[in-house]
Amino acid sequence: KQWYQRRVRGYFSPGSVPGGRASFGGALVGDTYWVFGGYHQTGGEDKWKMARYDLTSETWHRATDSGPSDREGHTLTAYQDSLIMFGGQVNYQVTDELWKYNISTAQWHQLNPQHARTSSMGHCSVLVNSTIYYIGGIDSAGIPIIDIQTYDIEKHKWDVIGHREMTRHFYDQSTWKRGWQDGRIYHGRYAPSCVLNPITDRITVFGGLNTTRIVGEKPDYWLQSEEETIRESTFVEYDIYLKHWGNLYRADINTIPMVYLAAASVVGKSLVIFGGRHLSVGTEQCFNSAPYLLNLETGEGRQLASFDALEGVGPLRLGHTAFTYKNSVYFFGGYNGKMHDDFIIYHLGLCEDLEDETTCLGQREDFNECMWDDTENSCHAAPISDCGKVKCYEECLSGDGFDRRCHACQTRPDCTFDQHYPDTCRAHHIVDTTGFDDLYRCRNVPNSNPSRIQCSEYKLCEHCKGECVWSILEGRCKVNIERANKEVDCSTLTRNKPCTSFTTCSKCRDHERGCMWCQLDKLHSDGGREGQCLDVTTYNARFPYGQCVKWIQKYNHSFCPAESCAAYRNCSLCQSQPECGWCDDGSGTGTGTCHSGTFYSPLQTDVCPLNSWFYETCPPCQCNGHSSCSDGTHCDSCTGHTEGAHCDRCIAGYHGDATNKGECRTCQCSHLSEANCNRLTGKCFCNTMGVTGYGCDSCEHNDYEGDPEVEGGTCYYQLTAMMNVIFQKPVLTRKINFLLNLDNTVPDDVTVQIRLVSAQNNTDWFALNATVPPKDTLTQSKKMTQNAWSVTLKKSRYNWDSHPVELRVYIEFPHHKPGRSRTLQVEVHHSSNQIDLKQFFIIFSSCIMFLVFVFLIAWSGKVRYSQYRNQRNLEIQLQERALRPFKSHRILFKGLNSLAFGQLFEVRPLSIEPLSDEKQSIASYLISLPGPKDINLAIVSGSFVSSTPYNKVISQASQQV
Repeated sequence: KQWYQRRVRGYFSPGSVPGGRASFGGALVGDTYWVFGGYHQTGGEDKWKMARYDLTSETWHRATDSGPSDREGHTLTAYQDSLIMFGGQVNYQVTDELWKYNISTAQWHQLNPQHARTSSMGHCSVLVNSTIYYIGGIDSAGIPIIDIQTYDIEKHKWDVIGHREMTRHFYDQSTWKRGWQDGRIYHGRYAPSCVLNPITDRITVFGGLNTTRIVGEKPDYWLQSEEETIRESTFVEYDIYLKHWGNLYRADINTIPMVYLAAASVVGKSLVIFGGRHLSVGTEQCFNSAPYLLNLETGEGRQLASFDALEGVGPLRLGHTAFTYKNSVYFFGGYNGKMHDDFIIYHLGLCEDLEDETTCLGQREDFNECMWDDTENSCHAAPISDCGKVKCYEECLSGDGFDRRCHACQTRPDCTFDQHYPDTCRAHHIVDTTGFDDLYRCRNVPNSNPSRIQCSEYKLCEHCKGECVWSILEGRCKVNIERANKEVDCSTLTRNKPCTSFTTCSKCRDHERGCMWCQLDKLHSDGGREGQCLDVTTYNARFPYGQCVKWIQKYNHSFCPAESCAAYRNCSLCQSQPECGWCDDGSGTGTGTCHSGTFYSPLQTDVCPLNSWFYETCPPCQCNGHSSCSDGTHCDSCTGHTEGAHCDRCIAGYHGDATNKGECRTCQCSHLSEANCNRLTGKCFCNTMGVTGYGCDSCEHNDYEGDPEVEGGTCYYQLTAMMNVIFQKPVLTRKINFLLNLDNTVPDDVTVQIRLVSAQNNTDWFALNATVPPKDTLTQSKKMTQNAWSVTLKKSRYNWDSHPVELRVYIEFPHHKPGRSRTLQVEVHHSSNQIDLKQFFIIFSSCIMFLVFVFLIAWSGKVRYSQYRNQRNLEIQLQERALRPFKSHRILFKGLNSLAFGQLFEVRPLSIEPLSDEKQSIASYLISLPGPKDINLAIVSGSFVSSTPYNKVISQASQQV
């Protein structure tokens, strides 16, 4: 039995358990597991702030309650005889506090290294030698932290590894365009899981929640939505020596779901993952329902059998911790509707417990292996290969530029220099060496120039520095070309302040950034609830356990408690609340104010005259100040770019809240948008796929590039000549553009095929225009209406070995309607001019043999058919003859003395017997002949005439009889 549950509750006296908790800090020191803080549900039994669990005696002990304040979302890291705690959320405020707990003296000390720290919660930590690496998390503004923070315990030194420093290593243009590989920016995540990979000595990071609205560059596997947060499933690794990020070797991202607030720990070469919250098939499931294993050596993923039968486990949990102890993984605490204080244990089993060779060498549920010792007749754990720890980059960087091979790897028989993942050494049995070049060398020397920075990823003015500059007019971060623009003093700005800087509900709700006010589960001394302002995308990170009991936003018709009546801007909405009434301003156009009151008067009698107070009915003319009513009830003509029966909404091309004299402003949209915008928010409707932004003025940088802000600019989907089908997605916009770059890395001619594979009706088609600047327009400057198109670009014509060539394709769906989608497929493949003679002769010979085989089969069929036709014809002839009546013949008597001399008689034959030639036959007659013997008979009718003496006739007749 590999899964089991350990409950301390009930084994000891009351108060002997630390209390259920989630998002707490935990660390293992020897045989003792330490926990600190965490989120506790209010009420119930006493919750210990700090506790330790003795794994040998299976008992809890209460530790000191002095020292730092209780918190959640922090980390606790063990180093020798001390515990290091960093960050977290204290009273809903993210902190940068760094504390050290001395286990021997049971004393806390706050640490203050000189380097500035970034406040963080929801990060993970990994100890490497004497340095702790803090990865991920969110800062006080709810923005993901993309830099890595480190603390060297021995040197008492805090450091920050910026993402610009990470991207300087092993960067070239071709690597950048093919995917998220070496040197890419790590997009910070909330609540990821991270461990030290024993195979490579790199830090492996799994899962997490990205809380940024998606505008900047992102990997392909991210779910794309402008207002959603994103869970991460991809495993990535950070090389602490090279200071760069890369994908985990062949990680199985399809088996293991997207999760955050999960827990993971390493046993041997297996990473055990349990719990968390994840996204599945478009619907959010609060709790992950199965544990998973990942082979850190091969990247293989596996789902383990569920353990729902364990008492009280229910739908599993999130916000728990994990640690490995004696070949077992312990998961403690967590939340699944209630807080837990029990252990769930996954025991992998020891090889030493296996007694026979067959069982020892058999298949295990986990990826760890056992080996049989014939000399000792016992089973032992197989050693883990250390090939991945060979630092090939040291030899590669120190080479002379020609012979830069990893000799430390290639000289070992059990290791292979992996050419699929350059400059990496791996165990020989897990590397597919097909197509490897024996003379393969390291990659090019690292580029010392910093890579391009995606400035659009910075959402706050305070983060927009260096190569980037904040645009006050556009309210976003842009590239500072050649440092031509001066840095902006962010303290002077108001619209771009983080939501957390607003302390009142009204300012939070009305802020242009898109903030929400949360009423928390924490009460004031006067009985009211505390509140906090935050960005809507950070809600799942800041309040994962339902601490926000009510949220208030500007566009969901919710209002701050203290101003609930004053927030309603017209009479009908005001009177929809029982505690509110409408005070008409006397203009006769429907304008006024909403106040708290009763049927008789407002609560504050001085805010509205009684003759202007309307509690049950509204004034007859309700035109929101944009029109009068000649008949006293109906609006005459709406002004101020408004429309509607009550002039309560903006006309097409304008946006704003038109109620109560509200202003309608012109839509500020680029040429890549439809004619109208959202009439309430002003957000433009982009008509080209890949174009995003409030005014359709930027590109989604995951697959698209371009500059919509320049005159005639647009966004292009970046094609590549390295694969076959590279684009097959639903197109929801009117237009989509493609860009294919061809350079000296493309060896052959290239064929591009575009076709419409599905549409909502059979008449759907597209107009296409394709160009190869500056000299070719492949469609002769005419738009072509079709549902398929292809072109072959000849390398001999465009000579892209000498200078790069761009193919630009512009597609438009003229009959597009909002909500209509169609699936477009684009294929790009090479068309080689060289003929493979071996392949040609094989194909030619096969074709000849096939044709001969077909000919023989056809000839045999023809012969058989001819025989069948002949036989059938013969049968038909015989049937016709058998059914044909016998022909009669006339017989003439020639004898002179006969009484019948000269007379003719008709006689039919008794039978006709055909001869073998089918041309003649023998007829048999029976005739009674009176008269003398010398009478002659003559057959005078038919096809012949014969004369026979009478005696011969008698003789023949006798023979016939």
